[in-house]
Amino acid sequence: MHLGYYIHLHGSGHARRAKAISQHFDLPVTFIGTGVSQHNWEGVANYQLLDLPPDKIEYVPKLPINQNCQTHSFHYAPYYAATYRQRAVKIANWVEQKQPTAIIVDVSAEITQFLRFLGVPVIGVRQHGERSDLPHVCGYDAAYKLFATYPQLLEVPQTPNWIKAKTIYAPGFSRYSERCLTKSAARAELNISPQQQVVLVLNGRGGNCHSLTKIAAVASVTPDWLWLIVGETDKEGGSLPHNLCSLGWCEDTYLYLKAADVAIASGGNNTVMEIGTARIPFLCIPEFRPFDEQKIKAKILERLGLCLVANTFPDGNTIKTLLARLKTLDVSKWNEIMAVDGAARAAKAIELEIKLLDSYLR
Repeated sequence: MHLGYYIHLHGSGHARRAKAISQHFDLPVTFIGTGVSQHNWEGVANYQLLDLPPDKIEYVPKLPINQNCQTHSFHYAPYYAATYRQRAVKIANWVEQKQPTAIIVDVSAEITQFLRFLGVPVIGVRQHGERSDLPHVCGYDAAYKLFATYPQLLEVPQTPNWIKAKTIYAPGFSRYSERCLTKSAARAELNISPQQQVVLVLNGRGGNCHSLTKIAAVASVTPDWLWLIVGETDKEGGSLPHNLCSLGWCEDTYLYLKAADVAIASGGNNTVMEIGTARIPFLCIPEFRPFDEQKIKAKILERLGLCLVANTFPDGNTIKTLLARLKTLDVSKWNEIMAVDGAARAAKAIELEIKLLDSYLR
């Protein structure tokens, strides 16, 4: 048995998820995708890498017929793009050489359909969002099984029954799932008083998520709260209020999550699951993503009482009310979503399907 694992190149979340699950596989796996060799796969016992040429728009010839490359069944299918052709050839050659039992695809409707033509069963990863467009439906239809890295409690309400029927649901998990730290221990390590109220602002890379100026403004009107910013910000425009500390980029945010009373963050999958691991309420400010992925996920979490949702970073007139409301949220629902062994259970569920497929070949 051999498993392939295709990883979308956008962001680090797909690779991080692949690593968390694959650490629990008992079978060999090949990670496939652009830039897979640049990720750290430490902890995965038996793996190989198949690095693909990029599929970015800048590699597509600027021809009139490439002005609009979406078809009814594909999100993007350019003409005469050498790197796209090379990707397909490399994947096909690898399939011929390895003859994998199945391939997990996280994520691509086009790759899923291509692999189906090659006769390879695909386990397609599902994400939140409005994905009733034909390319997504074609990809879901072509997949042997679908895989959601969240329990059915977080399912999008309008999802068709046939999609839910072929979906393997896993408990929520994050890279911090197996770690254990109390709030008091986290605060002791950070030298924060047990009585201090703490807001954690999680910024992504690039400093374009929540500006330091806006955060400083709301910190100034909430002197009884300590504000911590983890992540990159724009350049400091002046002196910061005494209750605001910008910590810069931090690869491991677990300590700060456990020390916080509330968080302010986007609706990205890894961010949400890490907040869920910490069991703290948060103000979700969804970032733009195709198919409204973060907005729809945020609405589901808000309906469950796990977060509040805002379109933009709050101003000084609303922040006090929001912080007071956040502190009243009952986050016990996270216990029905998250699991310490969530990644291991996801891997086991996938391996059961692989073993069933392998039995057909014997």
